[in-house]
Amino acid sequence: MSNNVSIKTILILSANPKGTTRLEGSEEVREIGEALRRAKKREQFKLEMELAVRIDDFYRAILDYQPQIVHFSGHGSGEDGIVLENDTGQPAFLPADELAGLFKEFATKGVECVVLNACYSEVQANAISQYVNYVIGMHESVGDRAAIDFAVTFYDAIGSGESIKFAFNLARNRLIHLGENEAPVLKINSSAINKDTSEDLSLIEFNKLVEPRYQILGKIIQSSVAPVYKAYDRTLERNVAIKVLAREDLQVDFDASLRKAVNISNEANFITIYDAYLETQPHYCILQFIDGETIRQTLTDKGKLPFTVVSKLILKIGDTLVRARELKNIYGNIKPSTIMLLCKENEYEPFISPLDLCKDFSPNRILEELERKSKTYGKQAILEDLAYLLPENFSKVSIDSSTPDQSDQYSLGLLAYELLTGQLPPTIKDIKDLKKNGDKAFKSLISITDKCHGCPTIFEKAILKMTSRDPANRYETLEDALKIIRGVSFYLNTAKESYARCTSDADFDKKFFKTFYHKFLTQFCPHAAQKFLSLEAEGRWNHQHQQLKEAIVLLFAYYEHNERFPQENEQEEPNVLSRIAEMHSHTKHDIPKNLYTDFVNALIDTVLEFDPLCQENDDYQELIGKAWQKVVAPGVEYMKSKY
Repeated sequence: MSNNVSIKTILILSANPKGTTRLEGSEEVREIGEALRRAKKREQFKLEMELAVRIDDFYRAILDYQPQIVHFSGHGSGEDGIVLENDTGQPAFLPADELAGLFKEFATKGVECVVLNACYSEVQANAISQYVNYVIGMHESVGDRAAIDFAVTFYDAIGSGESIKFAFNLARNRLIHLGENEAPVLKINSSAINKDTSEDLSLIEFNKLVEPRYQILGKIIQSSVAPVYKAYDRTLERNVAIKVLAREDLQVDFDASLRKAVNISNEANFITIYDAYLETQPHYCILQFIDGETIRQTLTDKGKLPFTVVSKLILKIGDTLVRARELKNIYGNIKPSTIMLLCKENEYEPFISPLDLCKDFSPNRILEELERKSKTYGKQAILEDLAYLLPENFSKVSIDSSTPDQSDQYSLGLLAYELLTGQLPPTIKDIKDLKKNGDKAFKSLISITDKCHGCPTIFEKAILKMTSRDPANRYETLEDALKIIRGVSFYLNTAKESYARCTSDADFDKKFFKTFYHKFLTQFCPHAAQKFLSLEAEGRWNHQHQQLKEAIVLLFAYYEHNERFPQENEQEEPNVLSRIAEMHSHTKHDIPKNLYTDFVNALIDTVLEFDPLCQENDDYQELIGKAWQKVVAPGVEYMKSKY
């Protein structure tokens, strides 16, 4: 199911100064990384690390990475503190009071758990726990194997979505076989105890509420507003998802959102709402269970997606939004964490959450919710929310001339940008800037193709227009934008743009055909050399080059026509290659079929040599070769079919 997935950063800091006992720090770091990579909810965590840290490195790393969990692997020395390194690699102590002072400040920036996987670090844990919700230390010496086993088990549990208390208890239990299970200690800030206890109790009560019909199988989406659980419907014998409102202050908004959502939830590509319970405490609804993952999870795993996949997804999502508009429903909650992807036969099918809880929030209320979430979960948790805000919602002009269609364009364009580049759209600096400057705080996207070489320029231009800060500069309707995207032929535009780069060479007219000619006759088709002896007369080069340019244009035109109007009756409507095919196939021209294959190979080889981008990137060279092959092949096959 979909909701905002908070990505938590885990920062590992390690130190093993000269003159101290050698630790298996690198093994601990490696095994923690493996634990998180295989975790069920790995997409919700990001691992960063700094090794051989000095005192200055310690706080700088926390400033740089803004983690929620800080893990120190190294030596502890009781009252003296934890052992870091100085500039020469010798031991340098960071005492408990200084550590506590650091984390007093960092707790306000989102640090919620500190793990001191070091001997005799209970003193430091006690000091830090005044300010940080959860702190783990060791009250005695602990062996390398025990330290590693504890850390790996702890992060196995965290990566599965378990609470810090559960993860700690499981990890400590793991050390029983080593006889060191009494070493780890968990220090909990009293405010965290109260918060955690109330959450546990509400879940217990909720289980009682939905039984006996529904059996809760586990939490799918972690959220402070409306977490989502996977459950089994014993009556209908199917899996479902249950979205539960965790905040009573949002009941009116949750209920209103649900009532609007039921009008579109049965439409294709929206997640179906089966039932809603708005008279109970807490309020909740039963949803269709999608056995897939959110776009956010997919991006976390893959980084970015190919253009051919992205264009199909954007069209499917866009068409779904158009249908919602036709049903008089305004929906604007398009971002990676609200869309599920189901993979069917190597094709992605998107399913959009129909709930838009914050749709009618005022700008001030949106900012309040973002600040609340940032304070609770850290700045990382609101990055997606910030990136996908609408400029028109923060306009300081009293009359907003934008339409819902134009707002949908903006969100869809941002989604396309992130899918192609693997990066959050750089639209907003931070909440402070947004408060001060309103819609002027939004930055326009500049380029996609420099981060995604496979994106056609025409598609990039469409996305940049859709994401204009000023709605007046976007397309008039979402359908207008989708028409442009629908008309983008990936391979044709890639080949055209490649050819345009070739022609930009100052010596193109002098060199391109000669290079092609020599490749054709020396590498690919030497037995045809006798047919082209007259070319050695210099005056013939320009004429032949002009013919090659015309051949390329005709092959492009044939491909484009075939894409739009597949195989019409040629007797009624000759195509752009009909006359040339008839002429080539005539016996007096003596042009054998096999020359066409050699022609194509020589042409593509020449393009790869002339296209400057192919010299910079091997992956791009492969893409260009494939695009040219795809585009010229239909025309060449047509020519050969006339023999």
